[in-house]
Amino acid sequence: MNITITKPRLSDAPIMVKWGRESAALKDNSTDVWYPVKVIRTWIAHPKEDIILIARDGKKPVGMCLAHGMRDWAYCSTLYVAKAYRCKGIGSILFTKMVELAKKHKYIELALLVNRNNKEAKRFYLKQGFKKGYLFRWMGKKL
Repeated sequence: MNITITKPRLSDAPIMVKWGRESAALKDNSTDVWYPVKVIRTWIAHPKEDIILIARDGKKPVGMCLAHGMRDWAYCSTLYVAKAYRCKGIGSILFTKMVELAKKHKYIELALLVNRNNKEAKRFYLKQGFKKGYLFRWMGKKL
């Protein structure tokens, strides 16, 4: 494995959308549809204060991390590693790079939501130094 972490290319958008649509953990609810390719391409081209990263094994995309700038803090909405690459430290590498960039943006806090039934993710984020917060009911509305 030769893992590198970079900003995504526009050509990475289809695989990012595929991952987002396949992963129940990245959706608001069971009927939610993850972002369309056009939205991801626009986001890659114009990230503004957001942090968007891709993990690659050589040239092959194998994971992604997306964090939204929220004034002086950031919200990590997505951390995904392809199934064949899980449990190899890639999520930790992606997450560490995102935190490094968040600090460069001068964000003072990082937050995220974890499904309370996702024990693996909860363990991962506790290892990353996160503290448990309030329980929320995520609600969404299409506009």
